[in-house]
Amino acid sequence: ETDTRTTDVSAVFDCEKFLTNAPKEIISAVFSQLNSKFLRGLDGRPFGMYIDEAHVYLGDKFRAKDIALALRVVRSKHGHLVLATQAPDDALDSDVGTLLREACKTKIALPNPDADKSGPPNRPGARDYLHMLGFTDDDIEVIKRATPKQEYYIKSGSNRRLVNFNFGPVTKALVCATSEADVARARANPDWYKELIA
Repeated sequence: ETDTRTTDVSAVFDCEKFLTNAPKEIISAVFSQLNSKFLRGLDGRPFGMYIDEAHVYLGDKFRAKDIALALRVVRSKHGHLVLATQAPDDALDSDVGTLLREACKTKIALPNPDADKSGPPNRPGARDYLHMLGFTDDDIEVIKRATPKQEYYIKSGSNRRLVNFNFGPVTKALVCATSEADVARARANPDWYKELIA
């Protein structure tokens, strides 16, 4: 069968139900196909590839290989790959953990009041993971004191900055509406955003 989907402008694949219900082998095959199609379509124009709940992909050796390939290819094609996870141990302990540390030059840390807490050797704490990602003790102190859901700590090489995303109501409506009810409303009315910017 021929794949006629186009990704000229943007494409979003919401895989939550698929990842929850499909057999592991099928998930790996589908993700590999999506990754391959995405990488074949690169033509030098700037682009972004975003993978939420990345620990799900990194925990599978076949999908981890696709992530490793994407990490190597994306930067050379004027793109960026964002791997978002709330389970850093799955990412750092995966088959591509070393590559992640070396290839991901920009890291964004969310505020964490427990950022300075270490764990035992068999169960690292937030501080241990932040050190693995190259954050210093001074960085960790900033991350610990940052305002949740508003400030984010960005580290890129030797550059570090605490940024504030204090969004107003219109911006929040455009970028922060992610509940199932919000998504259903947007699908029912594709022009939903126009009333906000009129």
